[in-house]
Amino acid sequence: MKKVLVASQVDEIAKTFLIQQGFQVLENNQETDNCFDENPEIEAVLLMPIKFDDNTMNKMPNLKIIARHGVGYDNVSLSAATQRGIVVTNTPGANASSVAETALMFLFMSGRQFASKLINSNTKSLALSTGNSFGYELSHKIVGIIGYGNIGRKIARLLSGFNVKILVNARHKYVIDNGEMASLAEIYKKADYIVLALPATHETTHMINSATLKLMKKNAVLINVGRGQLIDEDALYSALINNQIFGAGLDVTEDEPVSAQNPLYSLPNVFLTPHVAGQSREAKENVALEAAKEITRVLNGSQPKHQVNN
Repeated sequence: MKKVLVASQVDEIAKTFLIQQGFQVLENNQETDNCFDENPEIEAVLLMPIKFDDNTMNKMPNLKIIARHGVGYDNVSLSAATQRGIVVTNTPGANASSVAETALMFLFMSGRQFASKLINSNTKSLALSTGNSFGYELSHKIVGIIGYGNIGRKIARLLSGFNVKILVNARHKYVIDNGEMASLAEIYKKADYIVLALPATHETTHMINSATLKLMKKNAVLINVGRGQLIDEDALYSALINNQIFGAGLDVTEDEPVSAQNPLYSLPNVFLTPHVAGQSREAKENVALEAAKEITRVLNGSQPKHQVNN
């Protein structure tokens, strides 16, 4: 019987599905770097966002597939996997609705700066003392969406009822029903709200930095539901405390789990959540089941649908 190693945090729907397919399911708590003990019989891993590198793969010589629980796969050494003939997959679109809805929440919470009011017992004096802390409406504004995959497209659709103009920057060209394609510089200069919905790569790491922040409007609100590495947090902190931009909403940070000592926590114009945008009940089930299906396809000799390495 083929053995599959699954993170204990994964929804039961995935474990049940794999057992029904005739696999033996083993579990581990994927929270520390040393959680992967030597187990040469493992042929598949359903992986959470924990580092999975060359050393880890050496412990599993029979490994055929690493199925990421989610879209991002920057925690996996693709080159090491490819050299060993190991398939790496992800689950694009499975949690897109959950993340897109969270992005919309950020647009409201950060644009109106409701978060600072909710945690302050005297909201009236807070509003009076901070002048413009009442924030801005979303309707009729310009929203820049950087990254136009499943999540970016769903965000645009959700915004269709707010009479906003959408500016999109992506690797490919799209027809934008309520807007148009734009360069990064155009988005930085024109957008009232900027949403980052793309992965961290060598090219995108710290794409938001002191130089790009200086291009933004003073009323701009920056939302990140992509990866924390997209933003130079020191530069963002400086821009926020100097009123260079109006606010930020972040579901992801450079170092995760996010520390309470992160300086961004102390700012009243930052709304921060601990990488939970894709963790609705529905998304958790969808992502887990799709990752399990990818494992089944590969171990049964079929082609996966969402392979990210060659």
